[in-house]
Amino acid sequence: MNGKVVRPFHKLAEPIRDPCLEGLDKDNLHFFYHHLGDSPLFSYADPKANFPGFRINRDMLLTYEQNIVRHTQTINEKRHRPIVWKYYQWLTLLFVEIYLDRFFSNREGMLADLNAFVDRDGCLFTVTVHRKPVGEMELVGVTPKRSGKIVEFMRENALITIPELAEKIGVTERSVEQNIQKLQDRGIVRRIGPAKGGHWEVLFRL
Repeated sequence: MNGKVVRPFHKLAEPIRDPCLEGLDKDNLHFFYHHLGDSPLFSYADPKANFPGFRINRDMLLTYEQNIVRHTQTINEKRHRPIVWKYYQWLTLLFVEIYLDRFFSNREGMLADLNAFVDRDGCLFTVTVHRKPVGEMELVGVTPKRSGKIVEFMRENALITIPELAEKIGVTERSVEQNIQKLQDRGIVRRIGPAKGGHWEVLFRL
């Protein structure tokens, strides 16, 4: 562009840098979403876009935006000063939504696209996805976060109890309670109903 190499992130950011676009419209959608929705980078309609493989259309972008708004509103319920995202923060949340969608719906496709990108750009690494049950997941040099296990067990069984979680994870009930409290404070999970007879609801995927 004008003799300069422009990375896709800058193409995304350019139409939404204006601080006047911060905040939500009357339909509870970010103004960022509307200005980005017609971008060829987010449309199947542009045959000239040089991005083989996975594409994001406007309907998918709307789904991601609705997730961002829902999570933001949940967080803001416990804040005196509501969060108003800057353009780069909103784009980060959008990237997270895209990653989570692909990771949980089509890991193999995501893996193929990542490695195609690596091959095309000459990067010196490849990507491998190891699929194991959450309770058995092991990463080199990394211990899976306890909160991540709790969320996955809650997703599998919304009626699971704190003693059952403690037994599955191998920690004390007090430790589980502390982790759940942090998850609730961050708007990731919430308790529906009483301690006995209620159930868990996962609001956000880690």
